Amino acid sequence: MQSRFFLFTLLSFFLTFGLFYLFVLSPVFSIREIKIKGNLRFVLKEEVEEYIHAAIENNFLKSKSLFCFSKKVLSRSLLKNFPSIYEIKIKRVLPHILLVQIQERNPVALFCKEKRCFLMDKEGIIFYPATSKNLVIFKKEKAEIRIGKRMIDKEMLYRILTILNILKEELAIETQEVFLDPFKIKIKPKEGPTLILSPQKSLKGQVEDLEVLVEKQIGKENLGEIEYIDLRFDKIFYKTKQKED
Repeated sequence: MQSRFFLFTLLSFFLTFGLFYLFVLSPVFSIREIKIKGNLRFVLKEEVEEYIHAAIENNFLKSKSLFCFSKKVLSRSLLKNFPSIYEIKIKRVLPHILLVQIQERNPVALFCKEKRCFLMDKEGIIFYPATSKNLVIFKKEKAEIRIGKRMIDKEMLYRILTILNILKEELAIETQEVFLDPFKIKIKPKEGPTLILSPQKSLKGQVEDLEVLVEKQIGKENLGEIEYIDLRFDKIFYKTKQKED
């Protein structure tokens, strides 16, 4: 009985060691090619590939095996070190290929502080220095700039972008800049009055009030003569620009 147990244990040991050697130590499943897929604009494929090679080889066995690393851990590491990456999928393609599918963040606006501007995605995260200013600029009081940081709440950003689109389509007001603080949202258009809204109230409702005001009192053709319109209160306040003599 003891001899059978000993033989079973010995066979189990050799089987386990054999499988370990096959999948981890031997060159049978060693990574020979890393394929980076995705239309990348903000990160170089060579940088990602180099990072993956270093991350995989950074284990106590110094193994390049397809099975000697965690896909989840590697994905988290890539997302942390490459803020422009929105989503990443890693697949082992036997026997020697590691397939990495990358989706980058899509810029929907800019976030600026002083003379520094960064691309910002729909999540409110800044991820890359901006080289042009052809998107709406967001600014925020006492903002601390850091690549990969969420500068604006995702839901709030969605609400603001939605009303900016309504302003453009319904009133031909094209926004140039949005300034945020805890008590007001200031929308500065390329032409026309500065709009002041309350972040604590329905933004869509305030814009609907603006549409009624423009239709019944101001008129679209006269918007250029208005300096600002304050929509934060039950009564709407607005100021006409002073005419030069």
